[in-house]
Amino acid sequence: MNKMIHMMRNTRTHFLFILPLSIALLAIYQLPAIGQTKEDCLACHSDQSLTMEKAQKSVSLFVDENVLSSSAHKKLLCTACHTGFNPNEVPHKESIKPINCMNCHKDAPAKHSFHPQMMKAVSGAGQSDISCKHCHGTHDITSPKALGSKFNGVNLIETCGKCHSDVKEKFVTSSHAKALKSGIPHAPSCITCHVNDIVRVRAGKDSAQVKVAQERMCLSCHLDDPAIRERTTPATGFIAAYEKSVHGAALLKGNAKAANCVDCHGSHEMKKSYDPTALVNKAHIPEQCGHCHESIANEFAQSVHGASLAEGNRDAPACTDCHGEHNILLHNDPRSPVAPLNVSGRVCSPCHSSLKL
Repeated sequence: MNKMIHMMRNTRTHFLFILPLSIALLAIYQLPAIGQTKEDCLACHSDQSLTMEKAQKSVSLFVDENVLSSSAHKKLLCTACHTGFNPNEVPHKESIKPINCMNCHKDAPAKHSFHPQMMKAVSGAGQSDISCKHCHGTHDITSPKALGSKFNGVNLIETCGKCHSDVKEKFVTSSHAKALKSGIPHAPSCITCHVNDIVRVRAGKDSAQVKVAQERMCLSCHLDDPAIRERTTPATGFIAAYEKSVHGAALLKGNAKAANCVDCHGSHEMKKSYDPTALVNKAHIPEQCGHCHESIANEFAQSVHGASLAEGNRDAPACTDCHGEHNILLHNDPRSPVAPLNVSGRVCSPCHSSLKL
């Protein structure tokens, strides 16, 4: 019994010696004794009048707890993002280290290939127009998958349009945007297309490769997606014929001047051919083809066909009525409808045998 009491006295003595020493060490090294909680931070930052001076401007340090509680980051401690200072020091630090979202979201550059500069931009650094917070926000970040998210469906048009207003003006009138607004399944939004590498020419990749990538992207929906293929009339075979056409074959051989989907249909302004404002509407076909075939377009304009079409006669032929659309072949190719041996029977006769005409 005496031995046990002696041991307890020694233990109590050691504890009383170690406790003040531990407190002293914490004070010397400025280590927080307890992890900084969200409530600890909000004790100050819930004050709407809390500000700091930065670049001779007053910056609010107020954090709305209701907004933070609805964020995708609501379960994180504030110090998970705000690093590089001791939260127990007030003020924390004269120059606080900017937040780097890619400390956690390491796959962000691969997912955001449409903003390659983002790799060099963090909050408060780099170009503000492509930093994470410029699109996603700060304390109000929501999951892109959440219902009603600004990155979902038609909302994405407005989100991207804040910077790309000129593109937005074209896109909102397109067939793609109309389908998206109507809730048609698999209708493309901005990211549907731009998650693909379809706009940049850089070292090791020439403009022909970019145009091939654009064609592959269009076909990935209009040919490979069953839901979209079912809505394509009269059939999808004529779309697949592009790669065997004079245009497709030339492009696949590396000719960057060869026309692809975007050259004829447009990109953000793409509309169906029956729309009078569509680039591929019959009335605009000679102009579209004339971008590449200028001398032939001028010759056509002087012909009886061209003059009649310009006057609004829809029975008059445009380029595609004779040459085809996606399946255009060289004029001397035996398979071409305008080949010397075929033109009379396959091109001229269907119109000129009409008693009505």
